[in-house]
Formats: sequence, structure tokens, C-alpha cells
Amino acid sequence: MQIKQFSGLKSLPPQYERFFKEQSQQYYFSGRHWFDTLARTTLTPDTSAYFLAGENDNREVLALMAGRQPAGQNGSFLSRRRIWGTSLASLTNHETPLYSVAASPDLTNPSETLQDFAEAICHQTGPWSLIDLGFLDPDGDTFKAMSSGFRSAGMVVRAYDYRSNWYEPTTGMSYADYVKSRSASVRKSLPHFGRKNRKLAKEHGITFDLILDEGGLDAAIDAYKTIHEASWKGVEQAPDFMAHFIRNAARAGALRLLVIRVD
Repeated sequence: MQIKQFSGLKSLPPQYERFFKEQSQQYYFSGRHWFDTLARTTLTPDTSAYFLAGENDNREVLALMAGRQPAGQNGSFLSRRRIWGTSLASLTNHETPLYSVAASPDLTNPSETLQDFAEAICHQTGPWSLIDLGFLDPDGDTFKAMSSGFRSAGMVVRAYDYRSNWYEPTTGMSYADYVKSRSASVRKSLPHFGRKNRKLAKEHGITFDLILDEGGLDAAIDAYKTIHEASWKGVEQAPDFMAHFIRNAARAGALRLLVIRVD
């Protein structure tokens, strides 16, 4: 495996477009649109996007790590630590639901490839004083494979708890199935919300706009900003992040933005 280093998304060769497209079909937060959002809106003047890739002899992409240099950026467990030497961190921020080192879907044994990838990173690049992969699933195969590869290369690997990531698998689940899986108290409350909705619609003009693409996006983003500024939430660490996130999700066909307007 040959390790290639790239200083940003624009420096990636054409074959990486197919790789990113395959990744985003499986998981949006491993695709180009997500990393473009982070690179455009979350990097400080003293940090830069940095990508490490593993290719075979035919220049096919086997694995890809999206990162930033140096480590210790905002939204990191190490943001208040002084870091010496040459360091690398995953390209993440406080909005990242889950990070993973991307592996080609064509691999027969992705865990073995990722282990080789981590080991090759240490042998072919660096030397690294620190590689911080935040937001990895500690129970996932990627975590185990990368940890094993780094250890094999002589790195000291330390796992740490940072943030919880709350989610619920709903793939293949109908709405009726979802409601049936709720607690008795939740199921009992649903008719109450239905009555509230009918009362609201009777007394006021109410519209529901579900935005799935770039049509009507400007008005939806303006509505989001207006509501956010009037809410209890503080100023965003990256003020432009959410608008870019919404636009890129729309371009990728991954957006589900609901705007409710009353009168």
C-alpha cells in the first residue's frame, strides 16, 4: 500500500470523486460534501485540511483519512492542551455525529486493510508526535483496526471518552412500526399533539415546507437563522457552518429541512 498526502480537497485526483460518492451513499458524514463544509467553515488561520490516502499499485483508493493539522482544534478533547511536534487530527467539529476512516466498499477484508493503512501511515509519513482521531465509534471495526495498526507501527495508543452520540437505528422501519416501539406514555400523548395541530390550523394560517433540494433554500436558511438567533442557544463557534452544511446536504440529496410557518 502506498500512502498519498494531499493538502486539501481540491488537490485530490479525479478517481477520488468516485470514492467519495460511494462513501456518501453509505454514510453522508464520510462524503466530500461534509468534509467540504468543515474545510470551508471550521478551519482557523493556523490550521489546514490534510488528507491521507492508501492506494494499491493500480492507483485505486483503498482507504482515506480526512484530517487537519495541527491537532488540538476547537471541538476537540485536546483543544486546551499544548501539542508539540507534527500532529494530525480527524477533520471533525462539535457537530460531527460520528467519524470514520473511509474504506473502499470493494474490499473483501476492510478491517485488515485499515490496519495496514494505519501502520503504513506511520512508516511512510511523519514522524508524528500525535494522531488524534476523535468521534470514532469505540465499538466499531474501524477503531479496532486503526488502533491495532498504530500499535504495530510502534505508536502508543490511548483511548478516551469524549462525547456521547445519541441516535436510533430506523432503517427499514415504517412510521407505524416506529410508533409501536415507543413507550406507552409516548403513544398516549400522540393524539394530544394531533388535536393541538388541528386547533392551530383552525385558528391560524399554518404551512409545512419540507425542503429536500436547492429549491426554496435561501428562505429556509433565513428562517433557520432567525429562529436560532431568537433561541436560548449561544453564538456558533463557526457562524457560517450551518448555512454551508444545509446547502451541501441539499446538493448531495441528503437534506431534510422542515420549516413550519404560522400566519
